[in-house]
Amino acid sequence: MKRSLILVIVVAFLLLPSQALAFFPDVPVMHEFSPAIDSLAAIGILSGYGNGSFGLYATIKRAQLAKMGVIGYRLHTATLDNPDSPTFRDVAYDGNSYPFDFVEEAAQAGLVLGYGGGTFGPYDDLTRMQLVRIIVRAAGDDLAVPPEGYSSGFADIMPYDEQYVAKAKYNNLISGRTLYTFDPTGKATRGHAAKVLYNALLNSSSPPPVTELGGVREALQEKISEQTWNTFTFYKYRVSGSWAVGVVDSEHVGFAAFAAEKADGRWTVLTLGSDVWEDELRDYGVPEDLIQYLFS
Repeated sequence: MKRSLILVIVVAFLLLPSQALAFFPDVPVMHEFSPAIDSLAAIGILSGYGNGSFGLYATIKRAQLAKMGVIGYRLHTATLDNPDSPTFRDVAYDGNSYPFDFVEEAAQAGLVLGYGGGTFGPYDDLTRMQLVRIIVRAAGDDLAVPPEGYSSGFADIMPYDEQYVAKAKYNNLISGRTLYTFDPTGKATRGHAAKVLYNALLNSSSPPPVTELGGVREALQEKISEQTWNTFTFYKYRVSGSWAVGVVDSEHVGFAAFAAEKADGRWTVLTLGSDVWEDELRDYGVPEDLIQYLFS
C-alpha cells in the first residue's frame, strides 16, 4: 500500500501529548536545549532515566560527563583499561564497566585530572567550571584559539581558569549567568552539559553523525524563509551515510517531511512538504530503512 507521510504524522499527533514530540517528555521541543539533547540521544552519547524522562534540570555527576565525553569524542573502546591499576583510588573496577572504564579512558586522554590525592569523586555533582574544563580539553584543537587580548568578560572566573572559559565562550560553547558572571562553582545541569558538549562537537574536525545535522539545517534553510525557519524544530530525523530524512515542525506551517542527500560535501534537500509519498522517496533513491523509519 502506498502511504503518504502526512497520514502517519496526523495519527501520531492525535495519539501523543504535545510535549511527546521530543525524545523525552520533560524536554519540550521548543526548549533551547532540545536540539542538543535530542541529537546526542539519537546517536547514543546520552540517555535518560528508566522512566523515560531526561532530567533536564537535574544535576549531572562527574562520571556521567566523563562517559559522555569519551563516547562523544570516540575515545571509548571495548577493551577494559587498567583494571588492576586504576588511575583514581575511588574509581576501582568492580566488575562493571561504568563508571570505571569511562573515567579511566577520560583520564588517559587527559580530559579529567581528579582532585589530587588520587581521587576523582565520580558521584559528586559536576560544577559549571568543571564542565567547561573537561569539554575544552576534550575538544582540543577543534576549538579556535581566541585572539590575543580576548577576555570572557566574566568577573567571577579565577585567573587560571580564564583560558578555558575564554576559549569556550569564543567558540560559542557557553554563555553565562549574566553578562559579567558565569557562576563557576554552581552545579551544572544535565541539559546544560548536553548543550556544551553538542556545541563543542559541532566544531569537531572529525564529527560524529550528530553534526551532519548542521549541514542538513543549512540545506533546509535554503528551502524556506528565514522568518519561518526561526520557528522550526526537528520532530524526528535520522542521518545515515549520505542520506538524511526527517520531519520538522513549525508554528507557521505545521509539519513538513524532508529527504536530503549529501554529495561533494554538501547537503541538498530533495523534497520538503506536508505530503510526501513512499514511492517519491524511492524514486530519489532514499534507502529503504530510512523510508521505513520516516513512516514509523
